[in-house]
Amino acid sequence: MTKKLEDARSKVVSLEDEIARLTRREDRRMRRLARARCQKCSVKLHLIQLDADERCVGALKKKTTLDCAY
Repeated sequence: MTKKLEDARSKVVSLEDEIARLTRREDRRMRRLARARCQKCSVKLHLIQLDADERCVGALKKKTTLDCAY
């Protein structure tokens, strides 16, 4: 019984650590998205709401770069 309780507690601690790590990762991703700008014209892209400036819509289609359509 004691061994099972220790194992359960260690699993809970492990899962809590994983949740904290994933939360920090998501926070970093959201900060990067909030700062995203077009590489050509520096227009700020609102990727969080997916409401980018019309000139930069082409950048949303390309997942590798953040360039405008012009």
